[in-house]
Amino acid sequence: SDSERLARLRVPVVPTLQTILIRESEQLSQMSRWGEIAKILSESNESGQLNSALKYQYARALSKTGNAQDQVKSLEVLKILSESAPEEFWKNLAREALNNPNGNAKEGKIQ
Repeated sequence: SDSERLARLRVPVVPTLQTILIRESEQLSQMSRWGEIAKILSESNESGQLNSALKYQYARALSKTGNAQDQVKSLEVLKILSESAPEEFWKNLAREALNNPNGNAKEGKIQ
């Protein structure tokens, strides 16, 4: 395959946008910088570039900013994810978050 050929030639693999966003949001979440995560993922979400894992991370970050408008947006993102995610895992996690009034749904491992 092309990726194997490039690896043999030691050509560095350019990370995808999804990979970059996952790494960035994981680092920021370790520092509890929820507003920054929401800001970073917002533009990609609006343009339809987030996979299910990142949409969940986006909703989770919004829910933790302490801003009422972000809370509403978080619920909107979770509702969409719960209805349209192609993977059952993310659908179920979004549903659990929507049904949990304390916001203590399991934290999804970004894959």
